Amino acid sequence: MGSVYRDGVLLSSDETSPYVDSTAATGEIYTYQVKRSGSDSNIVTVHVPIIADRLTVNLTSGQCDFPHSLLYESNSNKLFAVGRDSPGQLLTANVPALDGIVAQLFDNTDNAHSYPVDLVYIASTDKIYCLFSNYATSDPSTVKKITISEIDTGDLSYTDVVRDNSTYVSTGSMATDQTYIYVLTYEPVSSTVVKYRVSDWVKVSTTTLDGLQLGHSLRFDGTNLYATGNQISGNSWIARIDLSDMSYEWVMFPSTVQTTTDDFGFSDDYAFVGFEGPSGTIAKVRKSDLSIELLDTGYVQSCYGIQGVEGAVYALFISGATLIRIDTITGDIVGYDFGGTPSINELQTDGTYIYLTQYIVSPNINRLNIP
Repeated sequence: MGSVYRDGVLLSSDETSPYVDSTAATGEIYTYQVKRSGSDSNIVTVHVPIIADRLTVNLTSGQCDFPHSLLYESNSNKLFAVGRDSPGQLLTANVPALDGIVAQLFDNTDNAHSYPVDLVYIASTDKIYCLFSNYATSDPSTVKKITISEIDTGDLSYTDVVRDNSTYVSTGSMATDQTYIYVLTYEPVSSTVVKYRVSDWVKVSTTTLDGLQLGHSLRFDGTNLYATGNQISGNSWIARIDLSDMSYEWVMFPSTVQTTTDDFGFSDDYAFVGFEGPSGTIAKVRKSDLSIELLDTGYVQSCYGIQGVEGAVYALFISGATLIRIDTITGDIVGYDFGGTPSINELQTDGTYIYLTQYIVSPNINRLNIP
C-alpha cells in the first residue's frame, strides 16, 4: 500500500493492506494521502464508522435469502429484492423507513421460477420484471430456460411474459431501454444478447458476442448497452452494443483484474466496473472508445456491488464491510467502514440514502446516509 499521511503528517510506513486510523474521531473530516514508490496516490481513505441516521433491518430465513438484485422504484417509492434460491424469493419494503416489508415465494412447481438474477422496472407498464436463471435444477431439460415474470408493484402478483428454452441464463443479466428487454446469456463459447419487445413479448433478435464467454452483467446508459463477462481462461471483457443495429465493440481488461462482478455503474462519460477477484481495483472505462484506466482503491478485497450517480460512483467491498465513493471529477476515493455487515453485495440509492444488502441466509438491509 505505501506510507500513510493524515493532514500531511506521517501515520505509518510500508503498509501492505488498508490502513485503519484508530485515532480518527467520528464526525471529523481528515485528508489522507498514500505514497507509493515516490509517487502521490489519489486515494483519500476515511475509516470512520457510519452511525448517523443509520438503520438496519434484519430479515428472517426465507424472506430473501442470498439477494442477487436490488432495485429502487421511485413511483411506488419502494425497494424490491429477489433471493437467489429455489424457489425464487421476492421482497419489497417502503423507503426510507424500510417498513411495510412483504415477502413471498415464487411458484416453482414448473421448474421455471428458481434462482432469479436480475430486476428492471418499465414505466409504461408500471411493472417490475424479474429474470430467472433456472440453472440449478435436477431436470436437464430446464437448464436452457429463460423466464421473465411481470410483477405488480402493489400486490406482487406476477405473470410470465417470456418463456424461452433456446439458451442458458445461469449467472447472466438483464437490461431495458423501456421499449425492449435484453437478456445477456452466460455461454461457454459465445455469450448472446436476446432482445424481446415489451409491447407483445416477441423475441426480435439474438446477437452473438463472438468468442466472449460467460456474460455476467448487462446495463443500459440511455444510449447503448454495455455488457461484461469473463473468459474461461480468466480474463474479463466489456462490450458496447449499438441498439440501432446490435453491432458491438469490445475490449479485454488487463490480466491483473479478473472476474467482473454482476453489476456496474455509469457516471458522466464513464462506466465503472468492479471485480470479484480480490484486487481492490475499479476499472474506469471511457464509453466513447472503451479505453481503460485502473483505479487502485487500496482495498485488496472483492467488489460485489457498484452504482453510479451524478459526479460519483459507489462500490462495495464484500469482506471488509466497506463502501467507497469515487469522485469522478477529482478522482479522490473515500472509504467508509461500517463493520458488522459481512458479505455486502447489492446497493441502490433513492437520492438521499444508500441501501445495502448481504449475500447470506437471513440477510439484513442497511440504510446509510453519507455524503
